[in-house]
Amino acid sequence: MATASVTYTFSAGASASAAQVNTNFADLVSFLNGSVVHKDGAVAMTGRLTLASLDPTAADHAVRKSYLDKFQIKSATVATLQTRNNGAYGDLATVGPAVTVTVPGTEVFIELHARVKSASGTDNGIAMAVAVSGATTIAAADANGENINVTADGLVASLSRTFKLTGLNAGSTTFTAKYLASNTSSFEYRDITVWTVA
Repeated sequence: MATASVTYTFSAGASASAAQVNTNFADLVSFLNGSVVHKDGAVAMTGRLTLASLDPTAADHAVRKSYLDKFQIKSATVATLQTRNNGAYGDLATVGPAVTVTVPGTEVFIELHARVKSASGTDNGIAMAVAVSGATTIAAADANGENINVTADGLVASLSRTFKLTGLNAGSTTFTAKYLASNTSSFEYRDITVWTVA
């Protein structure tokens, strides 16, 4: 760390010349102009600034990395076309997609999407939902996903929903997409995105 210093040191009772005093002042001015961070940004920092362990409470407060790390956006995709014929939520041949995040509070935002095709139009319910494991356990259910009821053979549609999931515990948590099809149906381009909030 740069520290201020002067050329001349004076002791009690000793005389000091104007030239020596002026040199010491010049040393200090040089330090202030060249080594002290200026509010206008004219002098840049050359090392990391360590902030107090306090979360921001105003829009213009600086924040620590550990605070920003609470806000995560993670996503995953399985593009492969795979089928299901089961009226309960479960996995396809390729499980997921799934993402794992560190939940900082009690809620997250989730987006689910998939392209689906029904091979049977006989009252075919098709759904995609999220199951939660880790710090919190929640089974896949209609409340945690999106569903459609198909009455025409060969119908192609998109399942998509963005929602807030609450009642979570803080900690490492995995969110996994699960699927339901009361008659044979296919799913492809399956996506899940999870946003954490403090």
